[in-house]
Amino acid sequence: MTSQNRARRAAKQRQRDARRAQQQPRERPGMFEGVQDLALDLAAAARATLAGNTSAAEEAAFVAVTSVEPRRAQQIMVDLLADCLTHTWRGGWQPVDLHEITMRKLSREHAAVLAGVTASAMAPFAKDTVHPAWLAQIHGQQTDRPLASTGRLDVAWSVTVAIQLLALLMGLPTIELLLPLPGSYRPGSSASEGDIDQKVLAKVRGLLAKAESTEFDEEAELLSAKAQELMTRYSLDRLLVEAGQQPPVAGGRRIWLESPYASAKALLAAAVGGANRCSVVWTEALGYVTVIGDERDLVATEVVVTSLLVQAGRAMAHGSVRAGGQKRSYRQSFLVAYAQRVGERLQDTSEHVAAEVGSAALVPVRAAQDERVERAREAMFPRTTSRSVAVSNYQGYAEGRAAADQATLHGSAQLPTTGT
Repeated sequence: MTSQNRARRAAKQRQRDARRAQQQPRERPGMFEGVQDLALDLAAAARATLAGNTSAAEEAAFVAVTSVEPRRAQQIMVDLLADCLTHTWRGGWQPVDLHEITMRKLSREHAAVLAGVTASAMAPFAKDTVHPAWLAQIHGQQTDRPLASTGRLDVAWSVTVAIQLLALLMGLPTIELLLPLPGSYRPGSSASEGDIDQKVLAKVRGLLAKAESTEFDEEAELLSAKAQELMTRYSLDRLLVEAGQQPPVAGGRRIWLESPYASAKALLAAAVGGANRCSVVWTEALGYVTVIGDERDLVATEVVVTSLLVQAGRAMAHGSVRAGGQKRSYRQSFLVAYAQRVGERLQDTSEHVAAEVGSAALVPVRAAQDERVERAREAMFPRTTSRSVAVSNYQGYAEGRAAADQATLHGSAQLPTTGT
């Protein structure tokens, strides 16, 4: 081969290399030697953020988008988040739990990134291998492509948000695993809300929605009492039908409670759960209660608690106006009394329905259910303590009991609590 031919071939090869370089994203020179180094440094920035370095996320994001092609930086960040997300799932955190803690600790922007990454992390799992409750939690969440910004400054901002979210996920403690992980669920292997008569559930939710919307306390009382009666009768009827069969495994469900007065609201949840044959434990450090029981009783507890919190808030606001102010001790005492009185009324309703059912077979079946629920609670929470919720305002306490008599349906000021 002549030197002239070699020169022509070398020139053509350089042209081909130049065209490939234009088609492929080209990493810019900088502090990162490659993608792996970038991922390590972004993860290190998240750990620094978790440790209290408030500028670490912004600084790392700026370096990232000036060191590699911006979309490459975004994708690396998404991959880091998705890996961490699956780790938090194994640690007991469900999509709704992660949304709640993100909204409380960070912002809506971080929650939007979380929703997008959740959709990305769920992509490998077939729908029939994911528990229906898990699917219901992510249904309706924003599922746009995570970190969808395009301009370099926008990308830097989105990566900053993602690093802050990663820091939050890294710092989450392990909590109770209440649902099968995505990919491990098999239809029929565990109870779900879909196993409950949906007509009964729709009637209960309709009654409670009317109770929340009415301005007349007596009407709200009748509607809420009817809702509780329906769920209690349905649950007891199913217990009798299933007597002699393999009993269902008691499960759990978390209900997140908003501050302020979260401890008093936890008392309300415990009162409702007790009347629905469930055990309730308050995890104060994170702000949720865990309800343990049979699936239909978990559903009843959740829908009634959600409605009563709305009704209690409205009644408390009216009481504060009558009391001439927004005094904190009044509101706390009001809610504690409301929870106690509602619990008494709910318990009375449940016992009245049980008496009407009147089957001798119900006694051993209920005893077996109580034992099953207690075993599940001890397995989930081997160490709990009881704590008191302070009552220091007599007017608030008295008006809280009166409001419970006027509004809705075994509670006490002693609350089973665990620390996480």
